[in-house]
Amino acid sequence: MRLLKRLPGDDGFELTTFDDNSAPLYAILSHTWTAGQEITYKELLAGIGINKSGYAKLRFCGDRARADGLQYFWVNTCCIDKATSDELSTAINSMFRWYQRAARCYVYLTDVSVPEEVANPEAYRISWEQAFRHSRWFTRGWTLQELLAPASVEFFSHESKRLGSRISLEQEINEITKIPNRALRGQKLHEFSVEERMRWAAGRTTTMKEDKIYCLLGIFSVFLPLIYGEGEHYATLRLKEEIQKRQHGQRTDLQDLPTLLLLPFPRNELFVGRESQLQSIEQTLLVPAISRESFELAYREIATRLQLPGTADSNTNINKLVKEALSTDSSGRWLMIVDNADDPAVLLSPVKGDPKSPQLGDYLPHSHRGAVLFTTRNYLSLFEHAGTEIELFSEQFEDPSRYREIDRTIAKTWHISFDQIRKQDPLAAEYLSFIACVDRINIPQSLLPHRGSAVQRVKALGTLTGYAFITERQQITQGVDRERFWDMHRLVHIASITWLHGHSEWASSVQTVVNRLKEVVPWGGQEGKELWVPYLSHAVHAAGHEDTVNSIGTSSLLDRVGQCQNSLGQYAAAEVSHRQALPSWREVLGPEHPDTLTSMRNLAEVLDRQGKYEEAEAISRQTLARREKVLGPAHPDTLTSMNNLAQVLKSQGKYKEAETMNRQTLALYQMVLGLEHPHTLMSMSNLAGVLDSQGKFEEVEAMNRQTLARREKVLGPEHPHTLTSMNNLALVLDRQGKCKEAETMHRQTLARKEKVLGHEHPDTLASMNNLAQVLNSQGKYKEAETMNRQTLALYQTVLGLEHPHTLTSMSNLAGVLDSQGKYEEAEAMNRQTLALYQTVLGPEHPHMLTSMSNLTGVLDRQGKYEEAETMHRQTLARKEKVLGHEHSDTLASMNNLAQVLNSQGKYREAETINRQTLALYQMVLGLEHPHTLMSMSNLAGVLDSQGKYEEAEAMNRQSLALYQTVLGPEHPHTLTSALCGSVTGLFGGTMRTFLNTENLSPYYRLKAYIVLSAADEENKYEENLVATRYWLKKATEALEETKRVYIHDPDDTKLLQTTANTIEEENKALQMREKAFYSDDDSDEAGY
Repeated sequence: MRLLKRLPGDDGFELTTFDDNSAPLYAILSHTWTAGQEITYKELLAGIGINKSGYAKLRFCGDRARADGLQYFWVNTCCIDKATSDELSTAINSMFRWYQRAARCYVYLTDVSVPEEVANPEAYRISWEQAFRHSRWFTRGWTLQELLAPASVEFFSHESKRLGSRISLEQEINEITKIPNRALRGQKLHEFSVEERMRWAAGRTTTMKEDKIYCLLGIFSVFLPLIYGEGEHYATLRLKEEIQKRQHGQRTDLQDLPTLLLLPFPRNELFVGRESQLQSIEQTLLVPAISRESFELAYREIATRLQLPGTADSNTNINKLVKEALSTDSSGRWLMIVDNADDPAVLLSPVKGDPKSPQLGDYLPHSHRGAVLFTTRNYLSLFEHAGTEIELFSEQFEDPSRYREIDRTIAKTWHISFDQIRKQDPLAAEYLSFIACVDRINIPQSLLPHRGSAVQRVKALGTLTGYAFITERQQITQGVDRERFWDMHRLVHIASITWLHGHSEWASSVQTVVNRLKEVVPWGGQEGKELWVPYLSHAVHAAGHEDTVNSIGTSSLLDRVGQCQNSLGQYAAAEVSHRQALPSWREVLGPEHPDTLTSMRNLAEVLDRQGKYEEAEAISRQTLARREKVLGPAHPDTLTSMNNLAQVLKSQGKYKEAETMNRQTLALYQMVLGLEHPHTLMSMSNLAGVLDSQGKFEEVEAMNRQTLARREKVLGPEHPHTLTSMNNLALVLDRQGKCKEAETMHRQTLARKEKVLGHEHPDTLASMNNLAQVLNSQGKYKEAETMNRQTLALYQTVLGLEHPHTLTSMSNLAGVLDSQGKYEEAEAMNRQTLALYQTVLGPEHPHMLTSMSNLTGVLDRQGKYEEAETMHRQTLARKEKVLGHEHSDTLASMNNLAQVLNSQGKYREAETINRQTLALYQMVLGLEHPHTLMSMSNLAGVLDSQGKYEEAEAMNRQSLALYQTVLGPEHPHTLTSALCGSVTGLFGGTMRTFLNTENLSPYYRLKAYIVLSAADEENKYEENLVATRYWLKKATEALEETKRVYIHDPDDTKLLQTTANTIEEENKALQMREKAFYSDDDSDEAGY
């Protein structure tokens, strides 16, 4: 088979051929074709067709596979050369197996769209479910095997947003396709009868008529040569013949035929009980009684299947033959379903028009081992088409057994049931009215009104279940205390709404639901999340009835929902909720009411988290101005607004203005609330944060120690705010190179959070992340990696794969892998993180841009300079657009671009960008900020690469002196500056300090030894020669250790070989100096 692989950047795809049995893990695409827009095998080879819409599918599949850690993927349009008949035939016969072996199957639905503002489509099915149910994908023949064969099937919208999986959408898929849940869950297909599998394919369409049959080959595990042009009839005959060959030797007695052989629909998955009775029925026979012809055709089919003697004889009375066969004791257990028996004339009128001749009803078999079941017409199939629902409510359905003047509409029938329930079980009626006002899918039992006793509540649900108005949703988790969820058929949902409108109870019922949701939906946070998350879709649904609900109640509910979405990291959805809530606050209470201003604050906060800084700042300023006017400049709520504005200023890199506002806020808090009030201490913490961003670490450390001491006194040593202060202090200690103290404090903080908050609380996980970071800073890579992996796994469990905190954790793990030289895994993880950030936060969010920078760094270190440069330029352009030219993150991207240019020998452009970056750093952050000093070191490096040694030396001296002043002589950045400088021979003492650093990277240790071996090489003193010999020996040992660690890339090998050559040359030079030195000594002795 051929597999696709995405080339770096956006440079296209390459095809690789593998043997079926040795193919690597791969993803596979399932989709519907658009005529003339799909990329063919020949077009892919020729590199054309990029402008076709099908090319976007290749990009989608490649990106999704990469996000799932898969290099290869398969797409039917271009991985098969359809011009070669043999290849096409082999591929079609192998396709089921290829889908079966795929690690992932992505179903790309071009006709299902999700609104841009919906960040988590799985939680808001109401926005796409109708389109999903009517997707063309479910009508195609080939997609049947693509649904059933793979182990993992995921569905995606036109915008590449994940809708769910075959597991999470099981009920919907079952309703759409009528395929049993057992098959969707992976039960072996051969355990289903041939006829049942045939029914799954009935009504599906294919472009070529023969493909209606060829698409079933894998479903029946048979192989056929393809003969296009033979027509569907002959293809069907060949398929049946092949199936019969596989079943050769089976008896055709009634008792040996498969169960449900003649039913056109699967067994109801929701029917439970009577298993022994069902197992004892060896044959179920369907006889349509729509007309005399349908009845007799069904009897002839039964006779043929049973191979009854005389079936082929045209003079045989087939009806009588079947009746006699089934009426004998040897026939075994059977059930005959006489379906659609609406017209009594079909069964009761004489067959030949003679009153004395038999009726069809006379041919029904009689046996104590069998039974006959009569059904009436099933109108529910009409409800698969949404447009017929309302019409169907008013449709009069005939029933000869009823009087003509009686109203026979479905709505009337159900409304009678509603009235009956109201009389018999008032709580069940209340539940029914409640469910009509929420989303009809996935209704938590805990959301229903908490009325009556436990027995009454169970009885009420039993009543609704008994009327088939609701069904319990199947779940994987079991247990006595597990939450139960319920679904209501959409037609019952509509009927319930109609009933409420007809009785003038709709508005009051919706208001009751909104009030109940306000009781159970919190103002965000993580506490009880597993309970309230399922409520959110119902709250959004109920808030949509705004025309009938008190607008303030709706706004209050929407603000609650927005805060919950904010806590879940669903920032785009939270923005929508808050925007919908705000107008009602303004209209009803006025623009200056405290509740209106609180809603504005909520909106500004979620805009800030999405990187929409300009609007967030504008709203924050409006909120502050109005609170100052209404509440006064010293009111606590006004001070909260000042804090919020300072935060959004900091996010934009406006550090000086943010610092000024934070200092003003702190002074007012101290005056109004006192030095030790929790709000005052929070303000101190915020000020320390903005000072930290400016590199004022000493002041930050002092302020964090002061905040910590006061919080311990006021709140206690284990209060969450106290633990936050410990965390902040540990972070600034780490940034100053005080790694051991930082590690100790992080461990203490983590232990206390585990005790107070629990092992899985997000704040506990944040401490684990921070501890792993400081371990990484000290070179304790194995422990750091282990902790990062544990943290990531917990984040995925607690917050979900797509939460921003989870993605930050993934970035941190990629970083520690990068530090160990595990570049391939680091690159794969960075790519996955980048893809998820783009999906969750959008292509221009600051976190997304940071993720791009992380990926480019790994690419650079692997020597993939072209892709790294392209991505650096893209990142820089986006940061300039979103953050501005002078933001520190933008300057970091300029620095990174200059580095990769330097690596490629593009020295002039690298030097130009480095000088621009350094000038901007000095202007924005000041001369002594660590970022400024790093920029100086980088510029010195590019000058050194061009042979401008004097200027490089001067700049290295300046940066080293500043590092020693700002961070201290033992900070890793100071030591690295000394190591990388072009005047390293002057820093022998610094090198010895560097070598004493705990868990120093092998490569840096090797460089330090070489520096020391070269120091004072011209001085021919014996102690220097002995020292040089010692350092060269240590350098040789370090080289062997480094080779074991850095073996991930050809560039590393080349670098290490160059280093080995340097050591060899130093050894030779040392031997010559030793020879000269000791020869001089011998001459001196001979002279005495």
